[in-house]
Amino acid sequence: MSVLEGEAMIDEAVYKDAETSLHILTTVKKEHCNAANAADILSSRKLAELIKDLSERYDLVILDTPPTHVVADARIISKQADAVVYLVHWNETPQGAVLEGLKELRSVGAPIAGVAMTQVNTGKAAKYASNGYYSYKEKYTSYYTN
Repeated sequence: MSVLEGEAMIDEAVYKDAETSLHILTTVKKEHCNAANAADILSSRKLAELIKDLSERYDLVILDTPPTHVVADARIISKQADAVVYLVHWNETPQGAVLEGLKELRSVGAPIAGVAMTQVNTGKAAKYASNGYYSYKEKYTSYYTN
C-alpha cells in the first residue's frame, strides 16, 4: 500500500520495530506502476506534504537515498531536508567519489551538515588514530563490532 497514492494512511504503512523502537516508512515497489519516474515522485508536492506531516509527528525524520553517483534521488530530495549527512563507506569509497558527490549536492544547494564514515573496521582504523581514539573506543566499546 502506498501513502503517496492515497492507498494507506501513515499509521497503517509505518513499520514499528520492537527491538529498536524505530518507525520505518518504506516505499512499495509496484510492478504495474510504470508511468511515474522517481524524479517526478521525489519532486512532487505529495512527497513534500508527506515529509511535512512526518516532521510534525516525529522528532527526527531520516530520508535515505541511493548514492549520489547512481541516480539523482539524493540531489532532488536534499532540497526538502533540514540537513544532509553524507555517508561514506570507510576504506572503500574513493576520495574522488566523495568529493564529487559532495560537489553534486552543493550544486543544488543541499544543506550539508557533515560527513560520517560507515562500516569502519576499528582494528584497522586504530593504526591511524591518536591515543584519544583508544580511550573513546574503550568507553563506548559496546557500540563497535569487529
